[in-house]
Amino acid sequence: MSVLGPISSLPAWAKKYGVRQVIVALPSAAHGVRRRVAEICADAGIEVLTVPSYEDLISGRSALTTIRTIELDDLLGRDPVVLDNAGLGEWLGNRVVMVTGAGGSIGAELCRHIARFRPAKLVLFDLSEAAVYAIQTALADGFRSCRWRRSSATSSTRRWSSRCWPASGRASSSTPAPTSTCR
Repeated sequence: MSVLGPISSLPAWAKKYGVRQVIVALPSAAHGVRRRVAEICADAGIEVLTVPSYEDLISGRSALTTIRTIELDDLLGRDPVVLDNAGLGEWLGNRVVMVTGAGGSIGAELCRHIARFRPAKLVLFDLSEAAVYAIQTALADGFRSCRWRRSSATSSTRRWSSRCWPASGRASSSTPAPTSTCR
């Protein structure tokens, strides 16, 4: 495969070869670069498609064959944060980790990232039992070695959480709750 030129020359090459669609295969590129490619294509009347990100492929959320129309979320936002995987693995590995709001989009994404580091147990907590069940089911296939505890805000979990956190409702950062009372 030949490189025909810089991205800025895309409209000329598309016209020469009758290109109607462009697949943006830059999932890990900065948002600004993807946005620039999409704008050049839009100005030239070319439909823009994209491929899944590396994280989506690894987590199983998308297949390699999934090519889709580029969406606004692909172009907006901030550039990805580079994580210290070794440090996070050391810190999270063999610990019990609880994610509150685990059924929401951000909480579910946190669960996916945390599960990669193989905590001793990952406690999924949310007000919605259905949402917690959905994220546990989604994670179960990709992270078989991870132990789970699914919990929703029922009257029994309210009693449990009141033993784990002070009466003020805020977690105490200086004195963590004893694990024997948080089972």
